[in-house]
Amino acid sequence: MKTCAQTEMKRVVGDNATLPCHHQFWVGDAPTLDIEWLLLKPTNRQRVVITYFAGRVYDPNEAEHGRVAFAGEYLKGDASLLISDLSLTDSAEYSCKVKNGAQYHWSTISLIVLGEWLLPVEPQNSGS
Repeated sequence: MKTCAQTEMKRVVGDNATLPCHHQFWVGDAPTLDIEWLLLKPTNRQRVVITYFAGRVYDPNEAEHGRVAFAGEYLKGDASLLISDLSLTDSAEYSCKVKNGAQYHWSTISLIVLGEWLLPVEPQNSGS
């Protein structure tokens, strides 16, 4: 079984984003499930964001520790990625790859992080 999906999501700096990734692979007694979130663009060099392999979650990005995590019950079908406290540099294309034996699923999400727009404040009259 092979499935693919593509989505675009827009968020504002400082918000959290949950990038969706759902699968229908059930983890039984054999831990054969692999989940991998990759950052694909803008650099065109793949970088692992977070992964589940051999029964453990690995977060290889020491500098961003605690900012990324699986958002749901990844072993039961919700492998969505939570990115906390977004910055402009989080704007990128992300890919979720889920594999269980010969079956696999992947989805690609384009995250666009928008800067905060500040509206000018009208000066108040100081009582004349």
